[in-house]
Amino acid sequence: MSYASGRFAISLATIAVVCAANVYGAASYQQGPGPDGRLPIAAAGFTSSAPKTGRAWAVRSENGHEFVEIGRAEAGQSAEQTIPALTYRIIFVKQGTHYLWIHGMGGNRAGTVSVTIGNKVVPAASGIGIPTGGWQWTNRNAAGAPASFEIESSGEYQFAIRASQDAFAFDRLFITSNPNLNPET
Repeated sequence: MSYASGRFAISLATIAVVCAANVYGAASYQQGPGPDGRLPIAAAGFTSSAPKTGRAWAVRSENGHEFVEIGRAEAGQSAEQTIPALTYRIIFVKQGTHYLWIHGMGGNRAGTVSVTIGNKVVPAASGIGIPTGGWQWTNRNAAGAPASFEIESSGEYQFAIRASQDAFAFDRLFITSNPNLNPET
């Protein structure tokens, strides 16, 4: 089975090799050793998602398209207070600057996504705008720059995604060490 968007195609077989069978809490994802340090991540292959005030991410599938989404907050609750982080274990083999792309869509209003690595918020990879109106790749942070983060040494890291708005869904993440590479090339 495969899923394609534009010129970026990813097959479940590719994910299985890269992820070492990472499905709903299994092994780590490992960055590719090539010059671009490519790392495609299936959103549903998260390591953990601790429910927060009764809310949790849900894995859904529509027409063979698997994604994760967070539902709406109850009256009187803000999304920021109730949305848990989705955590992925990632083995980085390259040091230096990395760039993050997210394939997702917002609910009835645009939202943002924040990133933490090892429980530390990454400002340059936070405030990534998630548009409404259908599935789209995005990588611009709150300042309008490409979402990026630094890896000081190779090894395994806890990489977490948290949405600032409810009714948000995403199906893929794409990490690369090449600032000129995007998932559709």
